[in-house]
Amino acid sequence: MIRSAVSAVLSSVISMTAVFILMLVGFDAGWRQYSAMVPAEDWLSIGDIHVSDSYEGVCPSMTVDRDIRQDFFANWRVEAERKVGALYVFRRIANGSNSYSTDAVLPPNLDLGWWTLDVFCNKDGKIMLPSGVYRINTTWIIEPAHFPPKRVSINSNDFTVY
Repeated sequence: MIRSAVSAVLSSVISMTAVFILMLVGFDAGWRQYSAMVPAEDWLSIGDIHVSDSYEGVCPSMTVDRDIRQDFFANWRVEAERKVGALYVFRRIANGSNSYSTDAVLPPNLDLGWWTLDVFCNKDGKIMLPSGVYRINTTWIIEPAHFPPKRVSINSNDFTVY
């Protein structure tokens, strides 16, 4: 009788433990699915990147419509692509990483040199791209706390270096 009572208690404990483990696994799977569905725009929204036309030797000015909605860390990459007919051909790359905060603002005289850490324009403000039609593609890989990485990518307008 004692043996069957102990057996019944152990069976009950094992069943409750199994249910608890299944609940945790289900919660974990549900959280992973939910967190993957949360859009990158919950952290960073980019409306537009506009690069002005320029002349060889002059760094073009820029405007960026962005909204940092939550603090985050991100790796970023900017690619310059030269237009050849209807296609774009990779020309130059800049990359880095930054912490972003909701109170951060862009400089009032934003230019392509600042945007690319002086990779596309040198420290003297001279553009490092020969004459032609270009666009830039900027991509952020956001690393939000407690969520999987999120990606935001946008092309600028076409701009001309004369």
